[in-house]
Amino acid sequence: MAERLLQSMSRVAGRCNPDCVKANNEQEDYDASQSAALVAVNLISSARFMLKLDTEFTEYSAQFLMDNAGKEDNPGEMDQQRCQVTTENCLRYLAEHVWTKREDRQREMDQQRCELTVKDCLELAFKKGLPRREHWAHLGCTFKAPPFACQIPRIPVKGEVVEAKTFDEAVKLLVHQPVGAKLHLFSPQIDRVGEGIYNGPATGNETRYVGLRDVLIASVEEFEGDTVAIVKICYKKKLSFIKVSLTRMFLSAPHDGDESKFIGPTDESQNAALVAVNLISSARLVLKLDTEFTEYSAQFLIDNAGKEDEPGEMDQQRTQVTTENCLRYLAENVWTKKEEMVQKRCVLTVKDCLELAFKKGLPRREHWAHLGCTFKAPPFACQIPRVPVKGEVVEAKTFDEAFKLLVHQPIGAKLHLFSPQIDTVGEGIYDGPATAKNGTHYVGLRDVLIGSVEKFEGDTVAIVKISYKKKLSFVKVSLTRMFLAVPRNDSQGIGPTGLLVDFCVPRLSIN
Repeated sequence: MAERLLQSMSRVAGRCNPDCVKANNEQEDYDASQSAALVAVNLISSARFMLKLDTEFTEYSAQFLMDNAGKEDNPGEMDQQRCQVTTENCLRYLAEHVWTKREDRQREMDQQRCELTVKDCLELAFKKGLPRREHWAHLGCTFKAPPFACQIPRIPVKGEVVEAKTFDEAVKLLVHQPVGAKLHLFSPQIDRVGEGIYNGPATGNETRYVGLRDVLIASVEEFEGDTVAIVKICYKKKLSFIKVSLTRMFLSAPHDGDESKFIGPTDESQNAALVAVNLISSARLVLKLDTEFTEYSAQFLIDNAGKEDEPGEMDQQRTQVTTENCLRYLAENVWTKKEEMVQKRCVLTVKDCLELAFKKGLPRREHWAHLGCTFKAPPFACQIPRVPVKGEVVEAKTFDEAFKLLVHQPIGAKLHLFSPQIDTVGEGIYDGPATAKNGTHYVGLRDVLIGSVEKFEGDTVAIVKISYKKKLSFVKVSLTRMFLAVPRNDSQGIGPTGLLVDFCVPRLSIN
């Protein structure tokens, strides 16, 4: 009977119930587990052929891995009554799994299924072996495998999974056999690649991040002056070979920066305060509230974050400029150990600083301590005159929205910094990470001020004022370059981003 079962499976290989066909057609593409299983069996088929364990390239069942994930073989399972190929067992299977509502079958399968990786699938194959593709249901079959399917012969597969952290390590493995990997997919680039080179996101707003797909790397070649990987991919249920650029790089940078990789001296709050006062100075000049560009104190914002003005504070004895108060301040804050002067400060954003300025006003830069001063402001500093600043913070999610604000005044933003590119940009264009080289490091997000947008050497660039390594400079930042940004939590989307993000501007009130 088991032999007759095999013959039946071979005769109907690739065919299935119309309900199953309909369910598969409703899916645009295979899911992550199905793609992983497909890559795993391709890797095993290739390895077995190269090791001459098979005389020809033999296809094994990916669906077997799907059906058996998380299941243990029972000792003596093949001898149990329900696992025998009998008429009674066939009828029982039909009644329980075929003559039921399709929705009930699908619900049961969805509940039982866990998401698989290529590594999971390979380890499952090492443990259970693999049947040939024609001896098992097609990939994506919605019917549960019958208990007597354990009678179908499997090829024993023994080995281990070897993982590589870098492509250089993977190339060494590729000398012996194809290698599994994950490929970042962007649409419409992946849909249009054809015989050309797939090199990821292009400029423009139409690019959409599809996700990571399991692929098989067959070889590495030179093509049209570029180094490419010949990759076998299943996309929209079609198997094809594409050329993937190995020189194009878009780093997976955390959206909010990675403080563990900051390079050079930096303080987020100081940068934010510096951008905020520059925005206010620019806005006041544009609105003719100041007759010339006037610098206001960024350190004032640092010193006053989280502090409330007390009613009648300026009339209190301790806030008067007297010899006694000056001596008390010196004794408590200057003639003390440096360690005792360190204060706990909250991290400020540009928006925080602007709202603080709207609430408290701002003194001129020369009337307050320098930015980064470690001494606490004296109580009588409240007597220093401040310019009233009234308005609201306007935020823009996209650069197109920000550009409309830029027509009237400079705007604040955050810039993704990569080293050594930011260190060596000079008078050229800063366009983020270069081609795949080990020297590129993600520095983090920095607050900057965008002064204008121009054309330079055929590219559209933003003229950006930035404080980097304690030096203020103007940098030309590409507005067409995109790379991949990975958020800190799974609730946010993942996709291509520009180098400039998180735009804001103070809209000042003239009254």
